[in-house]
Amino acid sequence: MTIIKDNIIHEQILMALPVDAGWDDRELYWKVSAVDEYGAYTDTETFMFKTNHFSSAPTEQAIVIVHVYDSITRQPIPGAIVTFTCDTNKIDLTMRQSGRYIERFNEPGFYNVSIQANGYETKNESVEIIKNKNQSLDFDISYKFQTGDLNKDRNVDLKDVIMCLQRISEMR
Repeated sequence: MTIIKDNIIHEQILMALPVDAGWDDRELYWKVSAVDEYGAYTDTETFMFKTNHFSSAPTEQAIVIVHVYDSITRQPIPGAIVTFTCDTNKIDLTMRQSGRYIERFNEPGFYNVSIQANGYETKNESVEIIKNKNQSLDFDISYKFQTGDLNKDRNVDLKDVIMCLQRISEMR
C-alpha cells in the first residue's frame, strides 16, 4: 500500500491511516520525494519504523498543532517555548525551525498557555483542548523593542542616532 501526501511544508505532518489495515506490530517504510521549481526530482533514503500496540479505537486524546509567529512580520519563531498548564499537568513545547509543533494531549480540558521567546513579549492565553479532536492553535507574539530603537527596525544603530539628533534639532 502506498500513501501519498502532497505539499508538505513542515517537518512534522499528521497522516490518517486506513483503519482496517491491521497496523499492530507492522513495519512501515517511508521516504520523501521532492520536486524543485525546475522540475528536478530528489528522493531521500528509505526509513522504517515499527508500530507497537496500534489501536484504532477512539481515545480520550487530542492532537494539537501549535504555531508561533511574529505579530508583525508573520514569520515563524523557532525556539519559542509554549507551556500548557492544567491542574497538575504541565507540557513544555519548543517550537521547531518552522515555528510549529505537533503534540498529543492525553488529558483534555482547559489549559493556561504561556508563550515565550527571546526578544519577544511573553503572552498568556487560555485554551480548551477537546478530546478526540485535532486542533490547530496559532499564537502571535509581539517583538520587545529595545530602548533606543526609535525607528522600530529591531536594531539600535546609527539610523536611530540620526533620528534622535533630528528630533532634538526640531525641538530648538
